[in-house]
Amino acid sequence: PGYSQGSADAGAFYAGLPLLTNCYLAGSKESLTITRRAQAQVVNTVIANCANGIIVMPDAGLELRHSVIADCGGYDLAATGTLIADRNWYAGGKLKFGNRKFTGTAEWNAYRQASGQDRQSRLGPVKLDRDGKWTDRPADFKGGRY
Repeated sequence: PGYSQGSADAGAFYAGLPLLTNCYLAGSKESLTITRRAQAQVVNTVIANCANGIIVMPDAGLELRHSVIADCGGYDLAATGTLIADRNWYAGGKLKFGNRKFTGTAEWNAYRQASGQDRQSRLGPVKLDRDGKWTDRPADFKGGRY
């Protein structure tokens, strides 16, 4: 049986969960911060040109799938709370999981091992047009369409 997002039958993580899908967030100080005791799901979203991409505070939770985080000056993703993530594309390569910081391709596998997440995600540059559409997306990567 399928579950609808935000319904109690979907399990504890999804009950009352805000869903952000098919969006383009750009040009803000923090594009998305999941605060303590809050949870959210982000799917098929592009986050670009922000001071930081996504911040997940302690005691908070995020499910992040099929999304792109690009051209953020600080962290693409900083998660000290619960993280479920896969099939994302991180363009900046600045990540934090728990108290550990990971930067660039040299530490990409260490981040994935420490977090246990993003097994099928990728790290590398992206080219976005002025509307946030990804112009050089590889054909085999399905995320980042909004």
